[in-house]
Amino acid sequence: MSTTNQNNAFDLSVIITTRNCVEQLSRCIGAVQPLMMQGELRVECLVMDMNSADATREYLEAERDRWHITNFVSAPFRNRFEAMNHGLQMAQGKICLFITPETELMVENTLTGCSPILEGSSECVFSSAVQVHSENGLHRPQMPNTEHLYLRIPCNHAAFFCSADLLRRLRGFDFARYPEVADVDLMHRALAAGVPYRITTLSTCRQYLCQERKDDEAIHVDFLRFIASHREEILRQCREHPSYSIRTIHEILRHAVRCNWPVEGNTLSALDKLLQDIRREIRPGIKRKIIRRLRRRALAQALLIPFKGLRRAHITVKICRSHFHVARLLGEDA
Repeated sequence: MSTTNQNNAFDLSVIITTRNCVEQLSRCIGAVQPLMMQGELRVECLVMDMNSADATREYLEAERDRWHITNFVSAPFRNRFEAMNHGLQMAQGKICLFITPETELMVENTLTGCSPILEGSSECVFSSAVQVHSENGLHRPQMPNTEHLYLRIPCNHAAFFCSADLLRRLRGFDFARYPEVADVDLMHRALAAGVPYRITTLSTCRQYLCQERKDDEAIHVDFLRFIASHREEILRQCREHPSYSIRTIHEILRHAVRCNWPVEGNTLSALDKLLQDIRREIRPGIKRKIIRRLRRRALAQALLIPFKGLRRAHITVKICRSHFHVARLLGEDA
């Protein structure tokens, strides 16, 4: 990762990644305007356009001419994480915040996310986000949680404030290894680095949820790959905190039921190895209870398949396969 442009001409670099979202960009960029004008923070706004085929480029040129954004780049980035890395290279702020067109910053709370880093007491801040359903307007808070290491995302990526210096030391987003969850990986690497960090339950952004993504399954498969690749760290947590074993099983199943099970490639064998190791960390009585519960649920769901619609039946099959698979692994002799 390049270390250029680190003269900190700004306090905060807001980096927006977009592709064919010109309609949502207006609200997103409009929410950044008060930050750039109010004077509490020196703010730059950079937009990384992934070769949009709509009117995004023309819109961004006009916004740059009006000083509504600082700069933009339109290039054939392979995915949003490569675009985010490019934005990190360009950033001249002490802090970087990566958002998407569906994000609306809460200007009144942004300083809360920046202050600990600007004061030097922290290198990153995990804050809350408010997820808004675009169809019914329902609000759901997404609180930060750094307790479940390597199992859950510590916070919404648009609510993660991080010093540019730390991001560059961590070499940015590893999109080659985790093309769908490189942001999850980076946050956990920041936690594993042992740097001082701050958690705030104050919401710093709203995120407007769109319809279900076509590649949602790819995200869950990538998350399973992420969990499996941190086997030693998870086992260490299981030995120190017995309840972590149950939590790990729960999280594996949470993603498994959203994938075509069994997953392909080396991910399945790595997960099997992790579950076999976890099995040894669970007390026999608790393990038997977990196995019975998994088998009962899988059997009950299997009996209901003929009475469900095609879509629900497809999901139920995933539940049955993944639950029976995990129950079998946990029940094998050590």
